[in-house]
Amino acid sequence: MVRQTVACLNLDPMVMPEFSMHPENFVDKIAIKFGGQDIDFDQHPTFSARYRVNSSRESELRRAFTPSLIGWIEQQPECCLEGTGRRVIWYHAGKQVEPDQLEQFVRDARGFFKQLLRS
Repeated sequence: MVRQTVACLNLDPMVMPEFSMHPENFVDKIAIKFGGQDIDFDQHPTFSARYRVNSSRESELRRAFTPSLIGWIEQQPECCLEGTGRRVIWYHAGKQVEPDQLEQFVRDARGFFKQLLRS
């Protein structure tokens, strides 16, 4: 059983394209070599090297992932994001936040949500 802590934001009335973003791992690197999608941002090589981003609506996602949002994400250790329409979730894959770390997790999630809404 996998347990993890997740923060969810309802963006209504804002809408995001469906997407997923997670730290790029060895399996991702192989998948990308064989044609798997990874949306890279040329102006942000650190972000592009660190994260695999997928979306069937790439141009819309590029507009949503502003330079300030990408810069903020680069400062976060191994965060994962998924979005679909009016909802976005923030989490660290397979990690359940301990009670003494919950306040920091909530602060980090709020920081992301604030950056996203400014975009």
